[in-house]
Amino acid sequence: MDQFDLQKKIKVLFILPKAQQGGAETQLLCLLKNMDRQRFEIYMGFLYRNDELEKEFCGIKDVNVFFLNKRDRYDISTFFKIAQLIRRYHIDITQTFLANHYSYIPAALARRSIPVGGIRGMDDSISSKLYRFTNFVVQKFLTNSRRFVLVSNSYQGKLVYVRKGFCPDSISVIENSIDYSFYSGGDGDKIRREFNIQEAQVLGTVSRLVPTKNHCLLINMFKDILKERDNLKLLIVGDGPLMNSLKNFASELFIADKIIFTGNRKDVPDLLSAMDLFLFTTDHEGWPNVIGEAMAAKVPIISFNAGDIERIVDSGVNGELVGQDLSKMKMKVIELLDNKKKRKEMGRLASEKIKQSYSVDSLVTKYESLYKSLLSA
Repeated sequence: MDQFDLQKKIKVLFILPKAQQGGAETQLLCLLKNMDRQRFEIYMGFLYRNDELEKEFCGIKDVNVFFLNKRDRYDISTFFKIAQLIRRYHIDITQTFLANHYSYIPAALARRSIPVGGIRGMDDSISSKLYRFTNFVVQKFLTNSRRFVLVSNSYQGKLVYVRKGFCPDSISVIENSIDYSFYSGGDGDKIRREFNIQEAQVLGTVSRLVPTKNHCLLINMFKDILKERDNLKLLIVGDGPLMNSLKNFASELFIADKIIFTGNRKDVPDLLSAMDLFLFTTDHEGWPNVIGEAMAAKVPIISFNAGDIERIVDSGVNGELVGQDLSKMKMKVIELLDNKKKRKEMGRLASEKIKQSYSVDSLVTKYESLYKSLLSA
C-alpha cells in the first residue's frame, strides 16, 4: 500500500451483521451520510437481512449496498463472498465495527485491502470462549504483527484490550458522535399527550432490555421513590429478551400503571424530550450513545459510573454520577425533581457539552484521517 495514489478515491467497504437499531449502526449511519464523496467511494455489506434500518442505509446517496445472505453462524462461505467483493471492486479498506473476523479473514483471502476492526466497549466476563479467543488471541497476534488495525469507540474499550496484552499504539480511539440537530429538536408534548402524562413528572431510560442494563434495580428504586413522590411515571424505551419478565416484575410490585414500556421506537428525540430526568443503571459500558442523545435533548443525566460515562457527564455540572450506589441515585432523583431551575440549567449545560465536544463532523474527520494515514504509511 506504500504506492497508493492519494489523488484517487479511497474505496471503503463496511461490514455489519444487520441493519438493526443499535449504537454501532447509529454511528455508521452518521459516518456514511457525511463522508467526503470527492475522496471516498463507499460500499456497505450486511451479513443478514433486517428491516429495522435497511431503508435508512439503502437511502444514503452514493452508497453501494450488498446483502450477503449468511445462512447461519457457521456459514463460512460469507468470508469468500466478502473477499470476492474486495477483489471485484478493488477495495482499499475493509472496516467492521462488530464481528471483526469479517474484515481480516476476507482481506487475507482477497490478498488486498487493509482490515480495520472495531472495539465497542465490552466486558470480558460475559463473553463466550470463542469470542474471547478471536478477540484476545487472534486479534492480538494480528495487531501486534501490524496486519490489522483496531478502532475503539471508548477509552474503556481500549483499556480492556491493553490489559490483555495489546500494544496501546495498535488501537486508536474515535469516540462516538451525536447528531445534535436531530436529538435537540424533540417534541416531548406529543409523547405526553400520547401516554396521557401531561401533568406527571417523567423519569426515563433508553436501552436494550438485557441483564447488564439492570432494569430490575431501576424499577425497584422507582417503587421506593413513588412512596415519596406519587405523581411520577417511568418511561422504559427499548426492547429485548427481558420485556415480559420486566412487565411481570412491575405487576408484582403493584406499580405497572406507573411504568410505560414503549418497545423500540424511531421517535427517540421526542421520547427524550418528554423526560424530566434520564436514568442509567448499566454495569458495563463503553461510550453509550443514549447518554449523549439525552444530553443533546437537554435532559439531565443521573447515571451509574461505567465505561467512559465520566468523560461525558461532568458530575454536579451537567448531570450526576453515583458510582454504583442506588440509594445515592434515589437521593439525586428526588433532589432534582424538587428543583426545576437546577434541572433546566443542567440540561442546558449537557446540551452544550454534546454540541461542542461530540459532533458528527469530528467523528467523520477522524475516520477519514485514519483511512488516509493507513494508505499513505
